[in-house]
Amino acid sequence: MSAGGPMVDGQEAGNGSVEEVRFGGYEARFSRCAAPRGLVIALTGVGNTSAPLASYEFAGSLARRPVDTLLIRDQLRSWYNAPEGWAALLGWLTGRLAGRDYGHVTILGVSMGAYGALLLGEALPRARVVAMSPPISVDLEGEGQVAIRHRRWIHDHGMRGLDRLAPRRPEPGRHLILFGDAAMLDLRNAWRFVEEGWPGVALVRDGLHNLPQTLKTERRFEGFIDALATGAPLPALLAEAGAAPAHRDSPAFRLLHARAALFAGDRAGAAAELATAARGLDGGSLQLGQLRLLRAGVEGALDEAMALLRDGAGQRLSLSLDEGIEASLASSEVKRTSAGIRLGPVSRLSLRAGAGGGPRRLVLHGLPPPAFNAGGSTALTLYHWSAAGPGARWTANERHWLEVPELPLGEGAAEFLLHRPCFGSSFDRREGAEQFAFSVFLHTLTCTAAGAATPPGPATERLT
Repeated sequence: MSAGGPMVDGQEAGNGSVEEVRFGGYEARFSRCAAPRGLVIALTGVGNTSAPLASYEFAGSLARRPVDTLLIRDQLRSWYNAPEGWAALLGWLTGRLAGRDYGHVTILGVSMGAYGALLLGEALPRARVVAMSPPISVDLEGEGQVAIRHRRWIHDHGMRGLDRLAPRRPEPGRHLILFGDAAMLDLRNAWRFVEEGWPGVALVRDGLHNLPQTLKTERRFEGFIDALATGAPLPALLAEAGAAPAHRDSPAFRLLHARAALFAGDRAGAAAELATAARGLDGGSLQLGQLRLLRAGVEGALDEAMALLRDGAGQRLSLSLDEGIEASLASSEVKRTSAGIRLGPVSRLSLRAGAGGGPRRLVLHGLPPPAFNAGGSTALTLYHWSAAGPGARWTANERHWLEVPELPLGEGAAEFLLHRPCFGSSFDRREGAEQFAFSVFLHTLTCTAAGAATPPGPATERLT
């Protein structure tokens, strides 16, 4: 048998049967139940890229529903673009549909699986498509490196001629394209689908890229899968997901435009977009809170930034330093890496000391971002903050080292604001899918006895 040909393994499974096949890098499993109300075709996403795909997405959830299931995965992680085996897979799939009068055929996927679902939907015009967090394209030349997260196969096979999603206006009523608004990559793709005229685009407030996880957290997932498996109309699925139809004036898209304005140095434009978004997002959203902090940091609105951080906006991280100091960091975004901590343009640093130990000294080393937005600056300043607002300040030297010779630990605690009025992001430069708008790469954060010698180099173990 040739490497690109099918490998078939059929076995009995309960009241029905299971058939498993492989065509090139594509693998599929067709499971029949005793009295199916429909067929659900689910395509698997990227998964853990360090190992071959070992399971099929939605397999467990669909197995508990009265539907036949046809599960597909792409071991090459080609975003279902690898030509070897695709035609054979489609032929085998249509053969399984022949002669079966299903009440509905629904194609389902998340991320890479969602993009595959849209492709498959073009080959199966009678099926409806539910795509969660798909890219608008895998054309890295036309869309930029920001188009997709995992790009290895696309890079290895060139950037031209791989995108098979037809640029057209699909007929209404066939597609439900769901996005969360918590990630800029998803907002960008949702906006591009709306720009291209796709019907059925909808947004889930504070939804993650992994939308099924968001639906599980909100206890909506089981109801959503029940409705999907029983062939409920797409508007009913939209309601089960807690989503709102997207349009060009959706408040979430204002956040996308606000970030673009900030990166371009258009402070007035960013403020106007954020104000409009806030009026539409009654009660706020995760992305709105992050962008408010991002704007305050870039513009140097320190009082506003501290008020937002004290009210709980942004993300948080707790640390234990030497000399019995407990620290916490809060910023628009906080990300721990193997070499340190990445922060937004303005961050709250809270310190609390244990009993005794004498005066303490703080040393920070904040590496600059690799690129920064128009109008930004890499100057790094630390402010001591009290009830009266910003007080003493310390400025980093040309090596981005900053030292507080003696911490003002009144009553054993101190609060600071770390500020660098810019942000760097490969996403905003369309060079990658890294959406983190980091300004400070905090490589070193050490606490020693006051008067101790300056550490010889970055003490990364303090942050990792």
